[in-house]
Amino acid sequence: MSSGSSSQARSGESPPDAAHSPWLVCGQRIPHAVGRLYCLSYAGGSGSEYARWTDPDERVEIWGLRYPGRGARHKERPFRRLSHLVTALLDEVEFEPPFALFGHSMGALVAYELTRALRSAGRAEPTSLWLSACPAPHLPRSEIPIHRLTDSELIHVLARRYGTIPQEVLRDPELAGLIVPYLRSDHEIVETYVHHPGDPVRSDTHLCYGTDDVMIPEERLTPWLAVVTTPPTHHAFSGGHFYLNEQRQAVIKTISAHHVRS
Repeated sequence: MSSGSSSQARSGESPPDAAHSPWLVCGQRIPHAVGRLYCLSYAGGSGSEYARWTDPDERVEIWGLRYPGRGARHKERPFRRLSHLVTALLDEVEFEPPFALFGHSMGALVAYELTRALRSAGRAEPTSLWLSACPAPHLPRSEIPIHRLTDSELIHVLARRYGTIPQEVLRDPELAGLIVPYLRSDHEIVETYVHHPGDPVRSDTHLCYGTDDVMIPEERLTPWLAVVTTPPTHHAFSGGHFYLNEQRQAVIKTISAHHVRS
């Protein structure tokens, strides 16, 4: 996070233009869009992945939020606490209404806490909140903490847990060393997160999940009801924890259709 732009935001000046912000990336600008969708990544993910997300009907303009410590921001120190990440997003990013937030796994926690922070700051809140593959925030974590493991242990645990670590990374400590810092910090964000009770979220809430996700079964999603104003809508997609890899267009169409109805 650049200290200059943070000072600007806190002093009431306009934040940097979205097109030139290190936090934001958009694959397709849609001047006539009915709204924007801001997407928050899972642990170890990059907001640049969402630059490949485009609405085929050109109704929703999709923006990825890029965390420090990876990709184009690899020289920056990654965040280790969710509250610090949310504060930086609040300071650095102007969320242009009407907008929705989409977060997958860790990104869902960020989206939820960001929505609460926007409300506390008296700023525009998302018209809809899309929470993907993430248990309700007040539930105890079922996974064993891993952020204090050695580099090798961390990489191999994640490979067994998610199956998303490439074999060349498992075989090459130098390659692993490039991604371990932000993998570790992201999992520290999740594993040190503590939910603090407060007013329920007012945004129209949607819960997305993979039907074959053994880590986040639907019963761990249902308790989101306790922290939102109205009962969430459930959306099931074929696939496991990373169902988005195969179901991206289906997810986009679902969100886009909701925006048009809103």
